[in-house]
Amino acid sequence: MADIGSRDGRSPSKDNHASTPSTTAIIDIAIRVALLGLLAYWSLLLIRPFLTVVIWSVVLAVALFPVFKWLTARLAGHGRLAALLITALALVIILGPVTALALELVESVRVLSERLLAGDLSIPAPY
Repeated sequence: MADIGSRDGRSPSKDNHASTPSTTAIIDIAIRVALLGLLAYWSLLLIRPFLTVVIWSVVLAVALFPVFKWLTARLAGHGRLAALLITALALVIILGPVTALALELVESVRVLSERLLAGDLSIPAPY
């Protein structure tokens, strides 16, 4: 009597080898996964020096997006102008104090070199 569940009259237990992957297919998949992991590791090594910059860029982009939308609405939809103004403001905020610090450093080095050449540089006594 033929098995009711099969179409060609064979027993379903005889076809089990067709549904399981072969050993070569498993090895092929394992090699591909290992190579993909190695590629991901090498990519991380390549990106690692820039990761901090990328994270800060994402944080600033998310934080400044509401300002960008507000400024774009104020400028009648001119998004490029809003981006330019935000970038210019950020440069002024960053470069202003850096410029002041650099000028102060140059002044301190000038005073130090004058005192060294004059010979009146002395270390104060401890209290």
